[in-house]
Amino acid sequence: MSLEVSVLDDGEVIGAFERYVDERSTSGVLFAEAVVSISFDGTTIMVVFDPSSAGASSEAFLAVNPFDTLAEFVGMPIAFADEDGRRLRSRVEKVHVALADGQNLGTMTAADLYRKGTGGEWAPGL
Repeated sequence: MSLEVSVLDDGEVIGAFERYVDERSTSGVLFAEAVVSISFDGTTIMVVFDPSSAGASSEAFLAVNPFDTLAEFVGMPIAFADEDGRRLRSRVEKVHVALADGQNLGTMTAADLYRKGTGGEWAPGL
Protein backbone atom coordinates (compact mmCIF):
# COMPACT_ATOMS: atom_id res chain seq x y z
CA MET A 1 0.00 0.00 0.00
CA SER A 2 1.42 3.37 -1.06
CA LEU A 3 0.88 6.46 1.03
CA GLU A 4 1.18 9.31 -1.41
CA VAL A 5 1.01 12.84 -0.11
CA SER A 6 -0.09 15.51 -2.51
CA VAL A 7 2.44 18.27 -3.00
CA LEU A 8 1.21 21.75 -2.20
CA ASP A 9 1.32 24.26 -5.02
CA ASP A 10 2.59 27.81 -4.44
CA GLY A 11 -0.93 29.18 -3.96
CA GLU A 12 -1.70 26.61 -1.27
CA VAL A 13 1.54 27.45 0.55
CA ILE A 14 0.77 31.18 0.51
CA GLY A 15 -2.84 30.47 1.47
CA ALA A 16 -1.78 28.56 4.59
CA PHE A 17 0.29 31.51 5.81
CA GLU A 18 -2.44 34.00 4.85
CA ARG A 19 -5.02 32.03 6.85
CA TYR A 20 -2.74 32.02 9.89
CA VAL A 21 -2.13 35.78 9.63
CA ASP A 22 -5.85 36.45 9.06
CA GLU A 23 -6.78 34.41 12.15
CA ARG A 24 -4.27 36.29 14.28
CA SER A 25 -5.39 39.64 12.81
CA THR A 26 -9.03 38.85 13.64
CA SER A 27 -7.84 38.24 17.21
CA GLY A 28 -6.35 41.75 17.28
CA VAL A 29 -2.66 40.79 17.07
CA LEU A 30 -0.78 43.94 16.02
CA PHE A 31 1.91 42.02 14.13
CA ALA A 32 -0.71 40.23 12.01
CA GLU A 33 -2.59 43.47 11.39
CA ALA A 34 0.62 45.00 10.00
CA VAL A 35 1.23 42.28 7.37
CA VAL A 36 0.83 43.84 3.92
CA SER A 37 2.13 41.05 1.70
CA ILE A 38 3.03 37.38 1.71
CA SER A 39 4.90 35.85 -1.21
CA PHE A 40 6.63 32.58 -1.96
CA ASP A 41 9.56 32.00 -4.33
CA GLY A 42 9.48 28.20 -4.23
CA THR A 43 11.60 27.83 -1.07
CA THR A 44 11.17 31.00 1.00
CA ILE A 45 8.07 32.68 2.40
CA MET A 46 8.60 36.45 2.37
CA VAL A 47 6.39 38.57 4.60
CA VAL A 48 6.35 42.37 4.55
CA PHE A 49 5.07 44.41 7.48
CA ASP A 50 3.88 48.02 7.36
CA PRO A 51 3.28 49.13 10.95
CA SER A 52 1.41 52.24 9.78
CA SER A 53 -1.29 49.98 8.29
CA ALA A 54 -1.98 48.84 11.87
CA GLY A 55 -1.82 52.35 13.30
CA ALA A 56 1.69 52.11 14.75
CA SER A 57 5.00 53.76 14.05
CA SER A 58 7.88 51.53 13.02
CA GLU A 59 9.68 52.40 16.25
CA ALA A 60 6.71 51.46 18.47
CA PHE A 61 6.04 48.32 16.41
CA LEU A 62 9.60 47.08 16.82
CA ALA A 63 9.75 48.11 20.50
CA VAL A 64 6.82 45.85 21.47
CA ASN A 65 8.04 42.87 19.43
CA PRO A 66 8.60 39.96 21.87
CA PHE A 67 10.39 37.81 19.27
CA ASP A 68 14.06 37.74 18.26
CA THR A 69 12.71 37.98 14.71
CA LEU A 70 9.15 38.30 13.43
CA ALA A 71 9.94 35.28 11.24
CA GLU A 72 9.18 33.28 14.39
CA PHE A 73 5.67 34.76 14.57
CA VAL A 74 4.94 34.32 10.86
CA GLY A 75 6.56 30.88 10.71
CA MET A 76 4.15 29.21 13.13
CA PRO A 77 2.38 27.23 10.36
CA ILE A 78 5.60 25.22 9.84
CA ALA A 79 6.68 25.04 13.49
CA PHE A 80 4.75 22.01 14.66
CA ALA A 81 4.82 18.24 14.10
CA ASP A 82 1.31 18.12 12.66
CA GLU A 83 0.25 17.12 9.14
CA ASP A 84 -0.12 20.73 7.97
CA GLY A 85 3.33 21.62 9.24
CA ARG A 86 4.86 18.56 7.63
CA ARG A 87 3.26 19.30 4.25
CA LEU A 88 4.32 22.96 4.38
CA ARG A 89 7.90 22.07 5.37
CA SER A 90 8.08 19.87 2.27
CA ARG A 91 8.06 23.15 0.29
CA VAL A 92 9.12 25.93 2.68
CA GLU A 93 12.79 26.04 3.65
CA LYS A 94 12.85 29.53 5.19
CA VAL A 95 10.69 32.40 6.37
CA HIS A 96 12.05 35.91 5.78
CA VAL A 97 10.49 39.13 7.10
CA ALA A 98 11.04 42.81 6.37
CA LEU A 99 9.45 46.19 6.84
CA ALA A 100 7.80 47.90 3.87
CA ASP A 101 10.76 50.33 3.75
CA GLY A 102 13.04 47.33 3.09
CA GLN A 103 14.49 46.98 6.60
CA ASN A 104 15.41 43.32 7.11
CA LEU A 105 13.69 41.88 10.20
CA GLY A 106 15.27 38.45 10.00
CA THR A 107 15.04 34.94 8.64
CA MET A 108 14.40 31.55 10.22
CA THR A 109 14.81 28.17 8.60
CA ALA A 110 12.23 25.40 8.77
CA ALA A 111 14.59 23.57 11.13
CA ASP A 112 14.81 26.62 13.43
CA LEU A 113 11.03 26.97 13.51
CA TYR A 114 10.49 23.24 14.08
CA ARG A 115 12.93 23.35 17.00
CA LYS A 116 11.04 26.34 18.50
CA GLY A 117 7.67 24.66 18.05
CA THR A 118 8.50 21.10 19.09
CA GLY A 119 11.76 21.21 20.99
CA GLY A 120 13.03 18.52 18.62
CA GLU A 121 15.42 18.46 15.72
CA TRP A 122 13.92 18.58 12.23
CA ALA A 123 14.93 16.26 9.42
CA PRO A 124 13.39 16.01 5.93
CA GLY A 125 10.09 14.18 6.12
CA LEU A 126 9.20 15.44 9.60
